[in-house]
Amino acid sequence: MAMVRSGIVGVALALLTSGVNAAIDSDQTAISAAQAADMIIAVVVKGDEASVRPLSIYWKDSNGQPLDFSDAPYVGDSLTKALTHNLLRHFSSDDEPDHARKEQAVATFAHAVASAVRRSACHTTGGTVTPYAEPHLGASATVTYECLVPDAAKVILPLDFPNDSSITVGQLIQEATALDAAPAEKRISATMKLQTTADGKTWGSPAMGGVLATVLDGIAGALAPGSKRP
Repeated sequence: MAMVRSGIVGVALALLTSGVNAAIDSDQTAISAAQAADMIIAVVVKGDEASVRPLSIYWKDSNGQPLDFSDAPYVGDSLTKALTHNLLRHFSSDDEPDHARKEQAVATFAHAVASAVRRSACHTTGGTVTPYAEPHLGASATVTYECLVPDAAKVILPLDFPNDSSITVGQLIQEATALDAAPAEKRISATMKLQTTADGKTWGSPAMGGVLATVLDGIAGALAPGSKRP
């Protein structure tokens, strides 16, 4: 799973381009940058309807309609599918001639990674707001947040998908089972950039993929090539 930096986190970094910017013409009562960040983080980490709905209403589109996150890679089962696709491209083991069984093993491992994301608990811890020099441009904010995430480095061995052709189906399933049992007790912290619309009512950020990358890196970043288990 040293693949995490080169592959799994790569999926998350690719999602940066799919981030949703703040809506225009929102008539919502202004909320703080930290509150907006908490909503964004909840969508990325939990990805369920209860988490998605508040942000979809807050981030209305230009027609005043709630945004549709249903196809976003960080919502529901979409993360598992995205990770499965990415892992299959690198899984080169000849251990299992049955391609369907190999696909199932990769999907099981990807589901374990996605489940680890969902078990993480994140919240904002503070932040600063900086008005732009020209008031009509609104303001920017830097919000800090922290998460408790499962620590994969304590339960599974490094797997180097791009370079190791000896990874077996059995090994992948075994490591998925171990990851599923890892408690969310590793503390990580990061920052998020936000900015307002010109009317100052809506905070937005294109960094949803960045939050996902941070959480995934926290879960398994210690398993980069050359790293050692504690």
